[in-house]
Amino acid sequence: MRHATNRYQTALQAIEAAQAAGTSPKRPLVKGDFIKRRALMLPEAARYDTLLNLPSGASLGGALVAAMNAIEADFAPLQGSLPKDYDRFDNKLLENLLRCFDSQALRQATGDVFGRIYEYFLMKFAMQGAQDNGEFFTPPSLVQTLVNIIEPDHGVVADLACGFGSKATLRQPTLSALRRDFGCSLSLDPAARAWLWTSPKKP
Repeated sequence: MRHATNRYQTALQAIEAAQAAGTSPKRPLVKGDFIKRRALMLPEAARYDTLLNLPSGASLGGALVAAMNAIEADFAPLQGSLPKDYDRFDNKLLENLLRCFDSQALRQATGDVFGRIYEYFLMKFAMQGAQDNGEFFTPPSLVQTLVNIIEPDHGVVADLACGFGSKATLRQPTLSALRRDFGCSLSLDPAARAWLWTSPKKP
């Protein structure tokens, strides 16, 4: 939610600046205005500030579930994919987490930062024994070593158990958008010398 709100705010500022400069027509905003800037036009209920400013005693778990439902209702490709079990957590825990992610630094953070945060939590989760059924979390240091050795800069690279795509993103950090939760063919550089096929599914 923090990352989605950051992207929304960045896109909104760019749109407003373009309208003020006369390079974009002044009209009601639509989803396409945000999508072309790689952001979602978040419903108000799904914006981070809305959640933070809920009245005292409000159910944060219920509000987070409502936020997920609002996003899915507006963006068909996401339907059925967002988590909706926040209401099982204690209200105070959720409030503390929301406030932790509301620092000035995180309000301006980019996707790479949130990827590192996600990676950190995955590593902690794995250390607590969550590595069942042959599914393992690969430490970033080992991933970087593998990428440095292989140096995949041409041809076709296949990673059929890529998790959230850290090998791809470490190969070229500026293209953090390569993270995917589904199999996809993506160009790794502007010259299209290397192509990546990734899938988190087990072979």
